[in-house]
Amino acid sequence: MLFFDEALYPTHLNSPAILFVGAGRYLVDQDNAEICDGMWLIKIDGTASIRDVMRLPQQKVRITNEAGSFDCHVSDVEFMAYVSLVMHKG
Repeated sequence: MLFFDEALYPTHLNSPAILFVGAGRYLVDQDNAEICDGMWLIKIDGTASIRDVMRLPQQKVRITNEAGSFDCHVSDVEFMAYVSLVMHKG
């Protein structure tokens, strides 16, 4: 069971969900139509992961994680949910 302090919960989420990934807990908005800079749950070639995204000119984005980064067209990536809050255990 997971409880949230209402003061921590963003009020602007349209379709909130919680992702449990390793020691992390991610509060995401599954209904965020505008692609903006930030952390996202994305799908590339059928594999989902949480990555940092930076919007670039000409409908491109830079996708980043600990291992590296790459640039691609927005249409090459499926943006599944925007990460609104990150919590880590221990």
